[in-house]
Amino acid sequence: MWLIAYYITQIVVSCLYILSFLCAIIVTPKLSPANHLRSFFWYPLAGCIMTILYWSKFFNLIPFGTYIITNKISLLYHYSFLSYFLYKGVNKKKSFGYIAILFLLIIIPFVYWDIVCKTVFGFAIVNGSLFILCCYYFFNLFVSPPVLHLNKEAVFWVSCGILLGAGMLIPFFLASLSSLQITSTSVGYLFGICAILGYGIMHTFFIKAYLCCLPQNS
Repeated sequence: MWLIAYYITQIVVSCLYILSFLCAIIVTPKLSPANHLRSFFWYPLAGCIMTILYWSKFFNLIPFGTYIITNKISLLYHYSFLSYFLYKGVNKKKSFGYIAILFLLIIIPFVYWDIVCKTVFGFAIVNGSLFILCCYYFFNLFVSPPVLHLNKEAVFWVSCGILLGAGMLIPFFLASLSSLQITSTSVGYLFGICAILGYGIMHTFFIKAYLCCLPQNS
């Protein structure tokens, strides 16, 4: 049962990855050079590539070890890209940049440790850090002059997706900090489903961010 639920979730979220990338392909050329979302194209592209690699691994088209190492390295890209995007979203405040770089320096050894020891600690640290940076973004949003049409701000929707998606992954963070050993198969699948859904939520909001940039018919 858990295995079926896991793969159904994986299929649905894989479709969201592809749909997010298609939105990026369609909308990005229509954006002005000044639009912050224009530079976001590379993240849905990376998500689409990782989806292809996942299913290639599933059908034994690539070695399992190759996928695992690529997936761990993609965590660094995941954090670096999204933290930089948020950094630009808060008007390049130096304090935010310093925090993001500090987190990255902390994250790198844990991701390396993940590759060697096959743990989820680096995964937990990466998304826990993104959750904290998103909180910083929304704090800055609240103390800054109000935006007239926040629902049309692509950065807002991207940030909401990161906040909710990374927030769903906090159980990984807490489990890693408490040195919880996942010995139950059902618990392992439950954590896996939560992780996949977290990324699915992110890409759902990324799709919304692209859609809000399309010209509205009057």
